[in-house]
Amino acid sequence: MALANPGGRRKVEIVQWVEHLQKKGVTPRQMEVIHEALKGLSEKDIAARLSISPTTVNTHLKNIYRKLGVNSRLQLFAKMNDGNHRF
Repeated sequence: MALANPGGRRKVEIVQWVEHLQKKGVTPRQMEVIHEALKGLSEKDIAARLSISPTTVNTHLKNIYRKLGVNSRLQLFAKMNDGNHRF
């Protein structure tokens, strides 16, 4: 009997998301901002973790939203969780 491997499935989903984000033109630095934002960090906290200014974080977020066709962090979270990679 084979055991389910949800961790392996999750890795596949993450790889698919990274590939999808790359196709949409999201830069590696913007992916770092997304990663920190998905943790629920504020712009100020993201800036401190990435050693950039809060203004730069906001610029990255605006560019991410534009590239992915969303208007807010809430919409970004919803898109990241819907599992169909359609933006």
